[in-house]
Amino acid sequence: MVTVEKTVTVDKNITDNGTLRSGLTWTNAGISVIDLVAVTLNVSSPFTSNPADLSDLSASLRHGNGAESYRVGSLFAAGDMTSLSQTFTQGISFDGNYLSSGYWNLAVSDGQGGGIARLDSWKLAITGAPLSSGTLDLGSGAVLTAASSGTTEVGAAVVSNGTGASAITLATDSGKNLNLSGGLSGSGNFSKTGEGTAQIGNSSGFSGRLEVGGGKVVITGSLGSNSTVRVGAGGLLSGTGTVGALEIASGGTLAVGNSPGQLNAGNTTWAGGATYAWEVDDFTGNDTDFLAGRGTNWDFLNVTGTLNVTATGGASRFIIDVISLLAADNLTKGAADEWDPLKGYSFSIATATDGIQIGGAGYGSYGSQAAFDSALNGLFDIRTTQFANATGSAALWSISTSAGGQNLLLNYNGGATAIPEPGSASLLVLGLVTLFARKRRGRG
Repeated sequence: MVTVEKTVTVDKNITDNGTLRSGLTWTNAGISVIDLVAVTLNVSSPFTSNPADLSDLSASLRHGNGAESYRVGSLFAAGDMTSLSQTFTQGISFDGNYLSSGYWNLAVSDGQGGGIARLDSWKLAITGAPLSSGTLDLGSGAVLTAASSGTTEVGAAVVSNGTGASAITLATDSGKNLNLSGGLSGSGNFSKTGEGTAQIGNSSGFSGRLEVGGGKVVITGSLGSNSTVRVGAGGLLSGTGTVGALEIASGGTLAVGNSPGQLNAGNTTWAGGATYAWEVDDFTGNDTDFLAGRGTNWDFLNVTGTLNVTATGGASRFIIDVISLLAADNLTKGAADEWDPLKGYSFSIATATDGIQIGGAGYGSYGSQAAFDSALNGLFDIRTTQFANATGSAALWSISTSAGGQNLLLNYNGGATAIPEPGSASLLVLGLVTLFARKRRGRG
């Protein structure tokens, strides 16, 4: 089951011996069958000379309009409210199908003369079975969360067409995960919060912005090409699907795949203080081909567009966290297969069809690729505390680009002669063969 929440702002006084009513029309709350309803009242005492007496208050809630078989339930009686912000639950009175009008009406009564209370706002939280198909349009500023531990699947496409305070929040507390197999839709914003995981399926109809501000988001499908995913502090993005524009901000983490794997993205930005948690489980063939195992033996980000590194160096470098995994299960941390600590290796950890950039400038702005690579390397902090394989005493890790500036390479030099890129190696071999052939002809 899921819980959906929406807050209604009222800001009106509850008159002595009177009743204040506040309505909410929520036609598509994403709930097919209601299991539990909770209402949080936020009240205040507007007059210091005539303070509110909370014990005078009582409240009831109604679901449905006059044309339906509406339901009414008491939330609390006089004497039950003891604090200015308090939540009351009601299950039995509202059990059943969600009514088509989506209408809810809160009535708060003051049964005694004297102190005056003010209803600032109230929040309606509905728990029940989510829609398994179609669209789940929560409207403006709603919250969607898993109601219990484990993973809850939502088969309907979750819609957002609002921004700012009108955005939809995907709240996943620790151990309470959402599998949004129906994907996202709309042109508005989503905000992912909480320590849990939200898995997102095919979302081709989504052209808005997804802010990952906490926990983990796993992309299993394709988001719309005009969408944007921003991973902020405390957030982590993984998966093997496709996103639109991608921003990894300071404190955010990119963890491609579901172990070593490939994620696809549009124009991408890497900021200082952000992290690429790069995993590898097998080095087979990598000492001769930097493309050999990308997306299978090690993590790989495939960018259609540019990869712009906006880190500035020093205390604002982009972090590459090198993590080795056991090849046996691709998940457990440990020494990866086929590793020689004295060899040289280059890994394509990302590629960009329109090139790697530093603050929007490609290697052509630096006069040479060597100058560009030198500047680029200074923007990265390569960390190997989670790399379990032995390394040579003179081991050195670095960042560079391939010829043409489209591949971002993570390099390891174990102290022996560095292995040239495949293109360069092929040219070297061809040159030696040609020279040998000329000498043989000269002897003849």
